[in-house]
Amino acid sequence: MKRFLKVGAVLGISALILTGCATKEYVDEQLAPVKEKVSSLEERVNALEKEIDALKKKTDLNAKDIETIKKEHADIKAMLERVNEKATDALNKARANEEAIRELEEKLKRQSVNLERVLKKGYRK
Repeated sequence: MKRFLKVGAVLGISALILTGCATKEYVDEQLAPVKEKVSSLEERVNALEKEIDALKKKTDLNAKDIETIKKEHADIKAMLERVNEKATDALNKARANEEAIRELEEKLKRQSVNLERVLKKGYRK
């Protein structure tokens, strides 16, 4: 009986061990869908990396364009400030000229009035 138990135990353990082993074909069958999925994901990752690289290049170009635009904006702003200064100077000169013209007109009127008085006095004599 002991022998029978020993043989039974050995056969039982052997059966468990042998049925737990997988064949190469079984493993390949089980891994095939996983390999396909991994391959598909690798293709998608590669495509996304290409898109990212393209976007990085566009971003770099946009950054350069932005810097150029900022520089042009600063140049235009400086030009506008110079134009504004010149316009202010011209306005101040125009106001000064207006004042000088008014003064000359008043002086001319006074001289005209004085001339008329002198002429009237001369005619009376």
